[in-house]
Amino acid sequence: MKKQLTHAPSLPVDKLLPGSESQDERALLGSLVVGQPGRDIFALIEGIVSENDFLDVGYGRVFGALVTIRGAGMPTDDPVVLKTQFAALGVPESCRDNAFIHKLLMDLPNAAHVIYYATQVRAFAQKRRIIKLATDLLESGYDNQVSPEQVLQAAEAGLSRIAGCVTVDVASLGEATEQALGELDSAAADDTFHRGSMVGIPDVDQQAGPLMPGELGILAARPAMGKTALAMQKALHNARQGRRVLFVSLEMRNRELARRLLCQEAELDSRLLRGRRVDAAARARLQAAHEELAGLPIRLWDPASATLAEIRGVARHMRATGGLYLLIVDYLGLIKPSADSKRLQRHEQVQQTSAGLKELAKELCIPVLALCQLNREADGEEPRLSHLRESGAIEQDADMVLLLHHPEREQSKSGNQKKRIAYLIIGKHRHGETGRIKLQWHPSETRFSTFAEGF
Repeated sequence: MKKQLTHAPSLPVDKLLPGSESQDERALLGSLVVGQPGRDIFALIEGIVSENDFLDVGYGRVFGALVTIRGAGMPTDDPVVLKTQFAALGVPESCRDNAFIHKLLMDLPNAAHVIYYATQVRAFAQKRRIIKLATDLLESGYDNQVSPEQVLQAAEAGLSRIAGCVTVDVASLGEATEQALGELDSAAADDTFHRGSMVGIPDVDQQAGPLMPGELGILAARPAMGKTALAMQKALHNARQGRRVLFVSLEMRNRELARRLLCQEAELDSRLLRGRRVDAAARARLQAAHEELAGLPIRLWDPASATLAEIRGVARHMRATGGLYLLIVDYLGLIKPSADSKRLQRHEQVQQTSAGLKELAKELCIPVLALCQLNREADGEEPRLSHLRESGAIEQDADMVLLLHHPEREQSKSGNQKKRIAYLIIGKHRHGETGRIKLQWHPSETRFSTFAEGF
């Protein structure tokens, strides 16, 4: 049974804000009508404000009509044209009579301040949307039939919609090419950032290249092939360059990841640490590894389960409170579907998740690497893109897909069981070539390295 809301604000949204909205809205409209000699006044506010941002619906219709009139090449400072066109474009009668148009022409504070007026109209509109969202969330919080997860998702979606109503940043081709050249120049001074996110294994970095900000990478393999180990190597490599990394582990606990990292750094058999069979020399190496790793800007998060909205929230928080360069999610198939998508089939849920990770990479302008399982058809053969589990949408959303493979028939020539041959297959590369990279796999230390002939 729905509980009655007793604490919601009783005032309408338009009464919860200062009373200067109409004044700013009229000033903006008057500026557009009068204009300024030698200046395209409409271009100055393009992308700042829209018809839906006006508190007075009639004023909003006038704004939309003025934009249409100007786009048609007709004058916006001619009362006869305005009255005729306002009527044709459905402007309410109270906003198209002679008195209203005359007031716009005569009662103008200062057309030179048009950007300020537009910004004020926009700010008040955003505040009204925030108040409306907060009121709706408050009502949902008192509704016993709505789960906390649904309230959080509604908050996330609502804030995203509000944030998405900001200025549209549309660049000309010339501006975009100039920016690209500027990035090239700045890359010479700060090459570590503009090269993107590397793995730290020379052969891989040379052939696969970097995962750039805004891109989604997929690292896929069957279980126990070392995908988590390779992802952790990538995290370490970037953290050593001062780049802040968030590693979201939905499969392993933080302590287990930490043990792996310690053994990687100390080059020790991880089974010794798990079994607590560590002598004094090994303990000293582990302590040195700890001291080396402790200062690195890697953050580990190991929730029992997490939705994409929760991962997005943690990533946004890190981005806002100290920066975030790389997000790694282990692994995609364990991301919990949202309440709204639970009715969907599994492949549709995975499709939403992969698309959401790609959107998050673009929103935060960071590389996102998501680990993924391959289906059973990949057992005993070289993996292909068609082996990606549950959804072909993963391949579609990804900018790069890497597949790990351990061929059983290829063993070390030296018979060294502590090292094995592995292949990293570039199954998709939106900005480069596909191919196969031969690596050495060190299972006891859970790490990969460059392949050495005759090992």
